[in-house]
Order: sequence, then structure tokens, then C-alpha cells
Amino acid sequence: MNIRSKIKWISLLAFTAIVGACGAALAAGAGAGAAIAYSERGVSSSVNASLDETAAATRAVFADMEIAAGDQQWDDDRTEHEIKGSRGDLDVTVDMEQKGSGMVGIDVVAREGTLDYDREYAREILSSIVAQLS
Repeated sequence: MNIRSKIKWISLLAFTAIVGACGAALAAGAGAGAAIAYSERGVSSSVNASLDETAAATRAVFADMEIAAGDQQWDDDRTEHEIKGSRGDLDVTVDMEQKGSGMVGIDVVAREGTLDYDREYAREILSSIVAQLS
């Protein structure tokens, strides 16, 4: 085997390992089949549930994770709901929006201070909400 063939094989093996690891991380982060997307400040997903069920699951997760529930707001036509809470120095915000028949979009942000965001903690919260709904 010449040097080019060896380099191709090593590259292919490395690529396969990286893709496999990323797929495993995505599957672990998804929880109950829901894909979780990361943003600069937090995470988001869509679930197959009503807005009321999603809000109830969020309140249950806050209690389970010892997040002190704070303000809750519904919009006028009850298609959007926001629940805020805190745990230690972290401020948590969960925004929910009815996306259609039986689908709710969820955005979770965990913030410490002004500009520090804890996306992994936000992912834990969102994964727990998804698990509550399954």
C-alpha cells in the first residue's frame, strides 16, 4: 500500500469516528426522539403535545431540578407561554409556542449574569421536559 492509500484510509477512519461520535452525541441530546438544536444562547426543540401539557411538564421539571419558578406569562390568544425561574446564579427562561395542531416549539435559555449562557444546563432542562411529555 502506497503512502496516498494509507493517508486515505487514515482519513476515512478518522472521519467515520468523528461522524459516529457526533451522531451519538445528537442522539443522547435528543431524548425521547426530539431533536435538540443549539443556538448562541440556549437550545430549542419541538414536541408533539399541547401548550398546556408542555407548560405543566416545564413546571414539573422546574420542581424536579430545584429551579425556583418565577414569572409566568401567556399571550392574549394563549398560543405562547413563558415560564421563568432561577437556581443559584442562573436565570432560566422557557418560551413555548403553539406551532400547529399538536406541536409546540420550546426554547430554553439558562443565563448567569449578563452575557454568560449555560447551554448544557439548558439542554438538560429541555431533555427533561421532553422526557416528561413522552
